[in-house]
This record gives sequence, C-alpha cells and structure tokens, in this order.
Amino acid sequence: MLITPQEQKVKKMIANRKMVIRLDPKLAVVEINGSLDSLKITGEKSFVKKSLNEKFNLFRNDDLDKICLAAIEHGKTSEIEISLPNDDIIYWYSLVAEPEIAERTITGARLIVSDITLKKRQERHKVLHEKMLSIALLAAQVAHKLNNPLAAVLNRVGSVLVNEIESGNITRIKNELELIQEQIYSMSVITNALVSFSKESESTYYLLDINDIVEKSIELSKLLQIQSNIQYKVHLEPNLPVIRGSEVTLEQCIINIIRNALEAMPNSGVFTVSTGYDKLSDDYISIIFHDTGIGIPEEQLEFVFDPFYKTKDESHSGLGLSISYGIIANHKGSIDIISKPGKGTTVVILLPIAH
Repeated sequence: MLITPQEQKVKKMIANRKMVIRLDPKLAVVEINGSLDSLKITGEKSFVKKSLNEKFNLFRNDDLDKICLAAIEHGKTSEIEISLPNDDIIYWYSLVAEPEIAERTITGARLIVSDITLKKRQERHKVLHEKMLSIALLAAQVAHKLNNPLAAVLNRVGSVLVNEIESGNITRIKNELELIQEQIYSMSVITNALVSFSKESESTYYLLDINDIVEKSIELSKLLQIQSNIQYKVHLEPNLPVIRGSEVTLEQCIINIIRNALEAMPNSGVFTVSTGYDKLSDDYISIIFHDTGIGIPEEQLEFVFDPFYKTKDESHSGLGLSISYGIIANHKGSIDIISKPGKGTTVVILLPIAH
C-alpha cells in the first residue's frame, strides 16, 4: 500500500518524539537517550543517578511504578498512556517499560517515552468524522420530516394573528396563538440546528482569511449584549495562509463558542481570542478562545459536544457546541476543550491550510 507524502511526514514527526530512559533496579536514572521537545527534556547529565520520581514527576502515575517494577521483578513489558494539558495543547505520551537483560539476568529496565500527541489527534479526527456521519444521517432525516409542516403551521398562525377574526374573546385567542407560535418556533430552531450536522457540499467552499472571519464574528457577538463588563483581548497572527470553507457556518461556529464564553463570566472577566500556526503541525492553523469564567467539571467534558447535553439552564437547547463540532468536522478540522472549574475554559480549533 502506497504511503502518501503527508503520512510519511507525520511518521517522521512521530519518530522524532521519543526518549529512552535506562533505570537501575531501584528505579534510578542510569542514562537518557533521545529527547522530548514538548517536555524540554534531553539526555542531560543532571537527570542521571536521580530517582524516576524526583526527575520525572510530570509522569506521576501509580501505574508507572507498577510497570517499571513489573519489568524488573518479572521481566514483563507493559505500556500505559497518559495525558498532560499544557497551555492550549493536551499532550499525550506512551510509556513502555521493558526489562533490560544482560547474560540472562535482569539488570534494570528501559522506559521508552514517546510523544503520541499527533497520533492521538489523528485518532480523534477519525472518531470525530465517523461520529458525524451517523449524526448527519439522523439530522437530515429529522429536518426533512419536520421543516415543511413546521413552516406551514408557522405561516398559518402568522396569518391568523395578522388578520384577526371576530371572536367573543379575541385577547385570549391572540395570547394562545402567540404561545403556539413561540413553541413551534423553538422546534424550528432545533431542526435548523440539526441541519448543521449534515455534510456540507464542498462545492460551496471558498478560500477564506480566518482572521477576517474571527473579527466579524467578534463584532457580531458583541451585538448579543450578554455582558457589557467583559474585556476582550484579540491577537491575530498576520499573513496566515488561507483555508477552504464556508464563511457562514464558520461564523456560526465561532459565535456559538463566544456566546458560551460570555455566559460563563456572569459578573466580569477577560475573553481572549488568538489565531496562529498550529504548534504541532504546519498543515493547520489554530483559533484559540480562552475565558476566565466558571469552567467545566472534568466529568462533564466528555459530554459537552453531545447533542442536547446541557450544563446551563433549560432555556438553552444544548446544541451550541454540537453545532460547532459538526461544522469543524465538515471542514476536516478538530475542536478540543481544556477546562478547570474556577480557572476558565480554553477552546482550540484547528483548520487545515488550503494547499
């Protein structure tokens, strides 16, 4: 099977993200080979003869000691994966512990540390697109079945309200019709939102300047007037390469994210938006949003992109982030959230550069 230049490039980047740590039977560092740029760790002499716990506390994980000891005491090779959030990137590492043998005797262990962030990102892209295919089919069917009757009912109710008929209690009829109209409109909002999950035709995509879209989205979001005491900080990298996409849906995606950020800062706060090149791959550009709001509990993070999942009150449809998720998936990008309660939330969007 032929390997594309892009796949060769990714494999080369992955191969250059590995470090081998030799350990003695007491888990003290004997030697370090290779390097990990994301951790700024190389084979420095200052690490040698120090304990694994002392110098590599970033990897503090009960399972790490277990797999190292299993390699030394039982000759067993084991692997664990850990994630380390760092600013606006979640780094992933594979830790493989294997026995080091000399003359049929286990003399220590080798801990192979690999930066697998790019691999994890590719896996996430694949899962994201597969998930969107199933949701897109459901969304298209629901929207097709409901949009036409909803439009007919809305038009009829509007006509009755405009051309008021004579009745014994006009006020009551009018109030009832307004209530019906409001409820039907709410259903229409949901069906229109579901359409965002449908696969967009790339024939409608154009070459776009992401900075222009971000600036316009920020201006439109300010019209929402959710909060007037929010400080905006905008840092846009000049002369970024263009992307291919839909300006309308990308604006919708960004406005949804901005709205969530503003609502997360009910009293005051700072909202930061920045664009630039992706730190891990020069094939993507990034849009990073950060708020100083209430944050999201860890147990809720894995559900925030699910349709109809709500962390706010019942007045929200629970579709904002789901719609954004679908839009970015259609643009062959990715979207991640890093958040801690009381510390704020960071949303990172990656979009492929148009070559």
